[in-house]
Amino acid sequence: DLSGIAVFSSMYSKQIVDSKGRPIAVVRPISEDLDLNIIAQMAQNIQILSGLLELAISRLIEKYSPDDLCGEFKEAPLIEEETFFGVRIAIEAYYKKDYFGCAYILMPQIEALIRRLAELIGISILQQNNEQGYDYRGLGNLLYDPVIVNALGEDFSLFCRVLLIDRKGLNFRHDMLHGITPVKNVGKLQCNWLLYLVFFLSMMREKND
Repeated sequence: DLSGIAVFSSMYSKQIVDSKGRPIAVVRPISEDLDLNIIAQMAQNIQILSGLLELAISRLIEKYSPDDLCGEFKEAPLIEEETFFGVRIAIEAYYKKDYFGCAYILMPQIEALIRRLAELIGISILQQNNEQGYDYRGLGNLLYDPVIVNALGEDFSLFCRVLLIDRKGLNFRHDMLHGITPVKNVGKLQCNWLLYLVFFLSMMREKND
């Protein structure tokens, strides 16, 4: 119950601004828009937990080599050969402390993982365009698909949207790939959370009834 934790802040509207101070959204009082407040609170929680995630990944890096980590991905149903190659390059960049390169390599691999999930559960990854052909469905389109939400679970699918595509959240994908996040601000924070997504998605397996 967010209103019980932050009594006063939940009573007033809050403005969300980007890195340059431009307003991008208004979070109305919790009594008027519970869903929006949940997204804003989850974004805040992700930032708070970033330190713990960094510690966990640092321990992982100390204990295992890139070959060890990538070996865990070879049997993952969602990771096809091309995606594996991209993830491998990204992990090697992380070990070299090239966090900028790692983040930008991982982002499209995560989209590929979500598309692969869609294919495996039997939903189309294409949508008709205006030129009598088909385009790939975007990440936002897929992450809001009820079948994808069910496969990932409501909590994790919400987490993915808040982290990657929601302007009220951290919106990593949009801000990084559209040049909104300053280059100097793309680093270990983004890498750690993107690696977390890859680790989680690589562990998904078909459920046998």
